Amino acid sequence: MQNQADNVFSWSEKIRQQIHRSPQKAAMLGGLAVVLSVILARIFVGAAGPGGAAASTATVPIMNAVNDLPAIAHADHTTILLNWARQPIVPMRRNLFAIPFDYYVNDQARSTSTSSDGFWGLLAKSLSLQADQQSQRQALIDGIRTKARALQLQSIMFGAVPTAMINGDVVREGNVVEGFRILKIEPRRLIVESEGIELAIIMQ
Repeated sequence: MQNQADNVFSWSEKIRQQIHRSPQKAAMLGGLAVVLSVILARIFVGAAGPGGAAASTATVPIMNAVNDLPAIAHADHTTILLNWARQPIVPMRRNLFAIPFDYYVNDQARSTSTSSDGFWGLLAKSLSLQADQQSQRQALIDGIRTKARALQLQSIMFGAVPTAMINGDVVREGNVVEGFRILKIEPRRLIVESEGIELAIIMQ
């Protein structure tokens, strides 16, 4: 008997020490113990459990999907479920999981075209395209040079604003003569530009 009393005293002493060490934890545990005791008391000692809910069946005309005739009013849930199951399945207008292959390039067609051309075929096409571009640019340069021969640089005058006389007209930097823009006036020559190509007009 003395041992039991000692054990109870030791447990109570340990609990008191724990409460002094962390009073916040002790308060939280006490609150939880109170809530638990209230719940247990309401379960075993309290009033009866929650009352049953009474449901009333409304008078709703239900369409039979098979023969399109109104079903009996006040039908139970089983009849409602059977009528719903007999309804025809409405097909989906769009399948969300289908992949529209029309919007994507066929890998087989791509591989076929690549294999038919091959690396050397593509290289030959690239070189041919570069040669065509170079020939077109050279033709453009030759045409602009031929057109520039009509410009006759007669004199150049330097002052606050440099001027030059071309084909009897006095021009300044920025003016346009015969489709050529005067970029710079230098001693005994002009730098002109047309379609991105620069040329030098030398005074004879």
